[in-house]
Amino acid sequence: MTPGSGPSAGGTDVTITGTGLTGTTSVDFDGTAGTNLTVNPAGTSLTVATPAHAAGPVDVTVNNPGGNATATGGYTYLTAATGTTPPGTPGAGGNTNRAG
Repeated sequence: MTPGSGPSAGGTDVTITGTGLTGTTSVDFDGTAGTNLTVNPAGTSLTVATPAHAAGPVDVTVNNPGGNATATGGYTYLTAATGTTPPGTPGAGGNTNRAG
């Protein structure tokens, strides 16, 4: 699964490779279906957009008429980045924050 992580807001396109993916009806992230599922004609890969979810690892289940497959903890949702400014970058009012 590539990538193996993304923002908790969802919307990350994830590619899953394997065999026998033709006929896949959905891909669930901790029980919630992803969106925009597309399966390549050869059935060797699929792409799906992640739904929103709280931060942390989740199970990913590929639902297929031939049987479901689950990757336990297969995808990790990340917390949103904070709005902090790293040292040495322009701060409020155009000043540069410098140590010392």
